[in-house]
Amino acid sequence: GSTREKGGEHRETRGSTRETRGGSGPKPPVPPKRRGLQCPGSGCDWKNQTHALRHLTAVAAQLRRLNADVVNLAEVQNCDVLDHLIREIGVESRYKSYLVKGRDSFTGQNVALLSRYIPSTPLSRTDQKHRYPVENTTCGGVRIYQTQDNDTRTTGCTKHYYTRIPLVNGRQIHMFGMHFLAHPNDKYQCRKREAQALVMQRFIRDKVTAYEGDVSTGLVVVMGDMNDYDDSYHDTARSTPSSRVLRYLRESLSVEKPLTNVGSFIHTRDYRYTAWWDKDDNCVDSGEGEHTAIDHVLVSPALLPYVQGVAFVHEYENSCANLYSDHWPIVVDFDFSLMSLREGTQPAMDSSGVNTWLPSFMMELFYPMAFIGFGVLAVCLIAQRASAGHGSEEESESGVRARDGLLGEDEDEAL
Repeated sequence: GSTREKGGEHRETRGSTRETRGGSGPKPPVPPKRRGLQCPGSGCDWKNQTHALRHLTAVAAQLRRLNADVVNLAEVQNCDVLDHLIREIGVESRYKSYLVKGRDSFTGQNVALLSRYIPSTPLSRTDQKHRYPVENTTCGGVRIYQTQDNDTRTTGCTKHYYTRIPLVNGRQIHMFGMHFLAHPNDKYQCRKREAQALVMQRFIRDKVTAYEGDVSTGLVVVMGDMNDYDDSYHDTARSTPSSRVLRYLRESLSVEKPLTNVGSFIHTRDYRYTAWWDKDDNCVDSGEGEHTAIDHVLVSPALLPYVQGVAFVHEYENSCANLYSDHWPIVVDFDFSLMSLREGTQPAMDSSGVNTWLPSFMMELFYPMAFIGFGVLAVCLIAQRASAGHGSEEESESGVRARDGLLGEDEDEAL
């Protein structure tokens, strides 16, 4: 089957369910590709649909425990999977799902958003590309000072989104979710990842500038599975990047006032890991040497004062039999209760005169999980819950439309 959009309508066309062969009569319907609860890509970790459903149930239980207000998910197949996940979590969670389809047909993966707050901007993405290798790259340990003029190789970021989450005082959080190419130590993937980071750097700057004018005032969160290390702090395995991927992302708004990686707030190095790298392929988590930080949450200088807590949540053990993911969630707590006072306005009051600000907001970057990727950014918006789920009917519809997104051809996004 295929999906098409025409004249504003979302239509699905499917091949005929009747086919005769030698007069043997009709054959049973063939389900369309990439619909329902099927794994994306050819290397799916789940043996069958029953196994995949057990995985979703485990992920849902973890999300219920974390109770984040905004959740970023990596390696998501489609909206059907998100709908099933929300049913597993429970309707009382008040989550709505949002997804703009990317262009990675090799894995079939996307990044998605669960939120209790209706985004004020439909999810969008960019098809912009950047040439690689980037000038002065040190990927692979060898510096390339200048790209050859006849080198026309380009790449983009096929899995990402942008949206805005409204705060009750009229401010907006600019939210960017992304998933870069894998293998931090592979020099060829590294060179493409640097190009992906520069595409995202420009996308972030352009979007924030369009709404804020002065980017230094923007409340910005950049999050996802970047598949690379950050030189601004050491993870548990003491990983050192050969790329400038995280540096490019930190400098998205400006070089002088970079974004801050919240991982640097984790003071004990033993806890600074978000992913398990089974480097000896024995399906056993051997601890420190296999614990790396390749998932990241970056916040802008204007948002930094509202960060109240950061946790890398290691509630389950990792192995090849793990039903969750080979990544762990990052949880960030924000407290916006003083924002209106700092900015010279009064906190919102209900009709009885009671302050309707609540204490915080939680955001979560969840781990990638092949099928519904568990790459979660959990954001706890403590100052927001009074308005959870409230939004106009028009806003709600725009969110649903954003989930349909665009499906285009792939580029060379092999993992």
